[in-house]
Amino acid sequence: MMSLTRGWIFIVFVMLVGVLLYPGGRSLSQEVQSVILFQDDFEDHILDGWLLTDDAGNFIMGDDSPWKIVAFEGSHYLEGSTHSFARPNMDGFRDGWITARFKISSGSEFHLNVRENTTTSHIRYFIKIGEGNISLRKQDADDFYDLSAVDVELPTGIWHTLKVVLEGSNIQIFANDSLEIDYTDTVSPILFGKVSIEALTDNEINFDNLYIKGDKLTQSTNWEKTGGPSGGLGYDVRFHPTNPNIMFVTDNPSGVNKSYNRGKTWAQRNVGINTRSGETGDAIPIFCLTIDSKNPDILWAGTQFNRGIYKSVDGGETWEKKDSGIAEWNEITFRGFGVDPNDSNIVYAGAEITTGIRGYEFDKAKGKIYKTTDGGESWTCVWEGDSLVRFVHVNPENSNIVYASTGIFDREAYNDIGLGVLKSTDAGKTWSQINNGLTNLFVGFLEMHPTNSNILFAATGMNQQNMYGYTHGGIFKTDNGGETWRHVLPHSYVLNSVAISPSDPNTVYAAGEGIFCRSEDCGESWSYMGEW
Repeated sequence: MMSLTRGWIFIVFVMLVGVLLYPGGRSLSQEVQSVILFQDDFEDHILDGWLLTDDAGNFIMGDDSPWKIVAFEGSHYLEGSTHSFARPNMDGFRDGWITARFKISSGSEFHLNVRENTTTSHIRYFIKIGEGNISLRKQDADDFYDLSAVDVELPTGIWHTLKVVLEGSNIQIFANDSLEIDYTDTVSPILFGKVSIEALTDNEINFDNLYIKGDKLTQSTNWEKTGGPSGGLGYDVRFHPTNPNIMFVTDNPSGVNKSYNRGKTWAQRNVGINTRSGETGDAIPIFCLTIDSKNPDILWAGTQFNRGIYKSVDGGETWEKKDSGIAEWNEITFRGFGVDPNDSNIVYAGAEITTGIRGYEFDKAKGKIYKTTDGGESWTCVWEGDSLVRFVHVNPENSNIVYASTGIFDREAYNDIGLGVLKSTDAGKTWSQINNGLTNLFVGFLEMHPTNSNILFAATGMNQQNMYGYTHGGIFKTDNGGETWRHVLPHSYVLNSVAISPSDPNTVYAAGEGIFCRSEDCGESWSYMGEW
């Protein structure tokens, strides 16, 4: 089987807008330049390159701001006090260095925050400096970690120099040209982010001659809009398992979209799909799509808020409706299909059943799993319960073993708390929950290792999870077919996807709103790659 090589195809799929972008050539080229990203000696008397906020994130300007430029003996510098932030208005960066002069008063302390990210939760390294000590700590949302600390004499009322060098997972901190901390973070290092100064007390702190130099990525390839779906709710992007030229994207309301040239151009392929929806009655509500790995000419597609399962036997050129035995009508949404890799006639369909009961934000959904053993001629419900079903995976070494994930980030569960991961050992006749070690039962993504079917990853979280007692989402891993799970990538919010590289199964990616992470040891440790 030919696998897709990293760097061969880059696709940006913009949800809701429905635009596909292609990099105009075979590969995306980026150049790395080390440049001065920010500098300020405050001699212009203006804080025009700064974002000033209080500890709640509210912007503070003018007379209300605890940050101001002070003139003294012909020079100017920045002065701050109370718990507040001064953030250079700049992009984040990976590797580089920060230098500054600082002066503290009696009882004053401050943080220099590096690789700081604040999109969905507060993630950062923070260097705390006071009269007699320097410490390095890490914050990941509500979790704080002490990394290193040293005693350093830093007399008040005089200027000192500070330099921070960032290179990969290593952080070096110099005070007055002396290396005080040299620390390498081996546990989920933060590799990208911004810089800020955080005053901690009512006593003044002073800064001058701030310089930030870092690696700047310059994209030398221009992106071209290639058309793609007409816009709506995109859900699945699928690659042909042996022909990397062929791709599919599902999009409600434009149906099935196919590319024959690695995403450069797209064409709708909806012949035979007669389900329509929308206010004008011409939307094609195809929501999910799965390619049969055993026979890639066979594709399965399911509809949203409509009873509709469609099958193609000619690579997605034409379709035939195959929903005999489905009991629901417009209350059903098909979320995903699991095809038995040993028998193309055996397919499982995971579904959401709308209840019309609103929770704190979303519908409190139920779910079903339907199964066909005759290639879609008839379907039978083999499971139903109080949370929707998203992914179904069949063990390629033993087709009696089937896994299903329940829940997703934008639906609440009819039973409030969710159901986690389901497992069947008798080809779907009976099911049990396998949640030992899972601390969040909204599993929006389930990924099976391509060569070791006992290894699975679960991405968890739901937007309103705090209302149901969950404090964290994140990535969980099982090495034993779901008997136990380990929380390998904790996160305070939602991580809604996890994917294993088909060309290198040790490489695993995880993402959520505003967060992207990568592991190079099959999920045992992770690097935070920054905001997107």
